[in-house]
Amino acid sequence: MSIKYFVPSVLWVILILFSLSLPPDKIPMPDLLVWKFMDKAIHFFLFFVFAILNCYGFIKQNNKSINLNSVFLFAIFLGVLFGIGTEYFQQEFAVGRTKSVNDMLANIFGTLFGVTSWGLYLKINRNFFSVNKKSRK
Repeated sequence: MSIKYFVPSVLWVILILFSLSLPPDKIPMPDLLVWKFMDKAIHFFLFFVFAILNCYGFIKQNNKSINLNSVFLFAIFLGVLFGIGTEYFQQEFAVGRTKSVNDMLANIFGTLFGVTSWGLYLKINRNFFSVNKKSRK
């Protein structure tokens, strides 16, 4: 297994932990972005990207016997575990932050949507390239 394909995911984890460690009153937020569910949207987005980066890391391995269902399940497992863990991290180590069930749910839904999006991306590309190969013959 090559670790180099997981570097983007590890860097994203660092960004997530840094951003979730900031006190809420220290985060600059333009007036345009202030709305009731912005916090949930940010959590969703962070974990959406995390899931995609993990799927990418697993798919890029040169292992021909890799099972896509296993990749997706493991990416979901990592996202859910990390999503719940970040909330406990906020509760224990971040100043002015608390854990939130709604944030956990946003993390989990972001993960699920990211894995689903990656699966659709692979399916669309596989179909697109197979159709183009057939049309060239």
